[in-house]
Amino acid sequence: MSAVAAGRKSSLHELFALGSPLVGFLAYRSPGGIVPVLLFAAALAFVSIATLACIPAGAIVHYLPGGAMAPMIGISVSHGIFIPICMAIIPQTCSPEHLGMAFAVVEVLGSIFNLTNILFGWLRDATGNYKVPMELLLLYTLVGMSLLWTSRNHIKLKQHNNGEE
Repeated sequence: MSAVAAGRKSSLHELFALGSPLVGFLAYRSPGGIVPVLLFAAALAFVSIATLACIPAGAIVHYLPGGAMAPMIGISVSHGIFIPICMAIIPQTCSPEHLGMAFAVVEVLGSIFNLTNILFGWLRDATGNYKVPMELLLLYTLVGMSLLWTSRNHIKLKQHNNGEE
């Protein structure tokens, strides 16, 4: 596909980011709380990236409805759920004295992850294909999902129950 078409498809997650207010509203009021919603988003991202990283392109095009767009939509949906909720729960997961430091850590991590784009491109150029860079993203997703799973009991949030706290 052309570079323009690839750019449009890879920017799909920005469209799902527009739904962040609705995602937050629904996640905050979900019966199981926010953590299961985060775990769902992480699992969806893992499965979607694993599909792109581990299944041959021909099989994806042949067996998945929409071809490669199906996992791309999965990644976009998980991005639209995971990122806004993680940003929103920072004040509820740390003490007020450490709130500034928590946001600073998030910004530093975001900057570091931007370097991943450079690494992704370098790996693609060095190997001549996207297999290794996609495996790197799969590894990132697995590590992130594992960290979320191990810290799930430490995320304490006030939940609304029928409009009451």
